[in-house]
Amino acid sequence: MNQRAGLAREFEAAIDWWRQSGVDYDFSETAIDRLAAAAEEAAAAAQKTQKQEKPSGTATPPAKHRPFMPRTDTQHANAIVPDTDKLPGSLDAFASWWTSDQALNLAGSGDRIAPHGCREAQLMVLVSSPEESDSEQLLSGPQGRLVSGFLRAAGIDRAECYFASALPCHMALPDWPALGEAGLGTMILHHIGLAAPKRVLAFGRNILPLIGHDAAQGPAQTSPDLGKGDSVPVFGAPGLEELLRSPPRRKKLWHDWLDWTTS
Repeated sequence: MNQRAGLAREFEAAIDWWRQSGVDYDFSETAIDRLAAAAEEAAAAAQKTQKQEKPSGTATPPAKHRPFMPRTDTQHANAIVPDTDKLPGSLDAFASWWTSDQALNLAGSGDRIAPHGCREAQLMVLVSSPEESDSEQLLSGPQGRLVSGFLRAAGIDRAECYFASALPCHMALPDWPALGEAGLGTMILHHIGLAAPKRVLAFGRNILPLIGHDAAQGPAQTSPDLGKGDSVPVFGAPGLEELLRSPPRRKKLWHDWLDWTTS
């Protein structure tokens, strides 16, 4: 019975992915902008909030909406990775370090969420940060369901994947350039090297620039040097929040993925 229930959930996830990717269309004589109402409501809400909230000069914004920067003190002066030689040397040690090391005390919200999955996976799924609702496992909310549907549509078993995030906890407004200067890209490459996947699918437009990809180079694809002559193909996709909002972007991602995996 449990096996049947699991298969049913996987089938539903695959169907949801196809449905959300723009496969189903609503034909009519008149074009309808379905996002217009939502955009107007969001703009009105933002304007109302601005009127209600007066700037207080030196006041500190709430933690949930504060721009996020690496912890700075005399021991970790603007550095997430103060010494790359001291980074964990195994995947298990990295997961423990990821959830406990003081250097990673970033001003995020929620718990630090450890990566999970198998080493030398067929695919490493890398996201910018955990979902806001994640508490025990990465991608346990709506974004995770979208990823599950994509994997099912692509014929990839979750058991053959490794799931990780570029940041240890949920962050609403990361300062990516500052985080890059603090060593985040080095840490991501080290993590990929420990996981040793066959391919990497990175959700989030800010991830690839951290590991050496120039947006001017064209397609969001790269094969970063992991050291010792090793490299891994990385495919960059829009962030999961963006994909949840946009069926056309999900459809484009699917076609780009097919081009990448069949070339």
